[in-house]
Amino acid sequence: MSRLSSQRARPLLVATAFLCALAAAPVSGQQQLQQQGPRSGQREQEEEGRIGGTNAARADAAGAIREALPGPSPALSPDEVVSIQLEALQHNDSPTRDHGIATTFRFASPANRVATGPLDHFSELVKNSLYRAMIDHRRVERGRMHVEGDEARQRVTVYAASGARVTYLFLLSRQHGGAYDGCWMTDGVVRIDLTGPRPDGLRSA
Repeated sequence: MSRLSSQRARPLLVATAFLCALAAAPVSGQQQLQQQGPRSGQREQEEEGRIGGTNAARADAAGAIREALPGPSPALSPDEVVSIQLEALQHNDSPTRDHGIATTFRFASPANRVATGPLDHFSELVKNSLYRAMIDHRRVERGRMHVEGDEARQRVTVYAASGARVTYLFLLSRQHGGAYDGCWMTDGVVRIDLTGPRPDGLRSA
């Protein structure tokens, strides 16, 4: 090969070597991000979908529990309203914590809720020393339900898990108008301390 040919070939070889080195050089961080972008975005979407599905499942479960709570109905008598509340409080943490108290609050009349609500405050009231005996009680004895027009009352003696015996007076009224029209709901529960013999007219429940 002539000297001129060698001089012309040298730049060509250098250029070829440079292109090969460039092709083999590590990809920059920005280039890697661009190349991995679609795949990384897909992983993020999958993760968001998984988290969203978990949150939706939790929300559905909470909604199902709320729907499972018995609520006021014009078809329920005053006696049935008291029965539902007592049974719920007897199994307060079934199926979830304070489920019984939440059920009882649903049967509180609108006027009662103004005085005792919201639910967190109502829960604190039920758990204080005056009403704690109703939570997880062993059994109850109930007097006759007295109904006078749109008002009703019933005496209930609770045998607490601790062995104590406490008597309460349930006060109910039938609602007129609004979302609870025609429903019997609890206006209040008054504790009556009894130290003497069992009051007449009480029945076991």
